[in-house]
Amino acid sequence: MKRIKIIFSGVGCSSRYQVFVKIYDVNNILVFSGYTHKGFIIAELEVGEVYSIIATSYNDKLSGSFYLSKNKDKYYFVLPSSIHEDNLNTITFLLTDYNYDNLPIERGELILWQEL
Repeated sequence: MKRIKIIFSGVGCSSRYQVFVKIYDVNNILVFSGYTHKGFIIAELEVGEVYSIIATSYNDKLSGSFYLSKNKDKYYFVLPSSIHEDNLNTITFLLTDYNYDNLPIERGELILWQEL
């Protein structure tokens, strides 16, 4: 068994927008099920095996497979919504109130620099 990290790019901010992940072995037996934390999961899987992965987040779904190599301990996946053309030049921030933990700021304007 080997401990690996599976990272989902473009998702996961604190406890919000996490991905629900299911991993199956070659016999279609569920070997992992759970939510990401900060966009990643840690799983212990058998080296040299092929695994199927199904990841869902809101209306996005990713399904695929990967081979667990003895030389690699990080695997990266990208959900379809994080690769749309609209998202190529967009950065999303989660702002919270200074005085109240976990209270998101839902509206406002953020000026990063002044126009010339």
